[in-house]
Amino acid sequence: MEFWKLPGGGTELSEDIADGAIREVFEETGIQSKFESIIAFRQVHNHPGGHGRSDLYFICRLSALTDTIKMDTNEVIDCKWVKLDEAVKSNNPLLQRVAQQLIFGLKNGFEQSIDFSLEQIPSIVTGKTFEFFTRSIKKTSQ
Repeated sequence: MEFWKLPGGGTELSEDIADGAIREVFEETGIQSKFESIIAFRQVHNHPGGHGRSDLYFICRLSALTDTIKMDTNEVIDCKWVKLDEAVKSNNPLLQRVAQQLIFGLKNGFEQSIDFSLEQIPSIVTGKTFEFFTRSIKKTSQ
């Protein structure tokens, strides 16, 4: 039975989530991409490969800038583009759920329905900002 998963992996020390997602997709597939948003994340404790730590896994929506796959055979066995209606039928529950989210976003608009978009927010530390991921809301004037 085939088991497919999304490209992914850990971020490097001090690497942003967006940059890590772009790098991991490129390393595993050779696809250049642009970060759009975080659509979901999952948390697990005592994961077998987690070295005794809790694991947060962020699912990012990226736009492909190239589409030719140049698979890293040291990291993956196979690599292919999959249509969302096929991914929904996957034997991987996480892939199924992500495909459902993406289909919902395509029908209803990503920003209005599933995206956690990146916004730079001023920090209380002078001259610093931090990355704030949130669903878009209409800003009201005060």
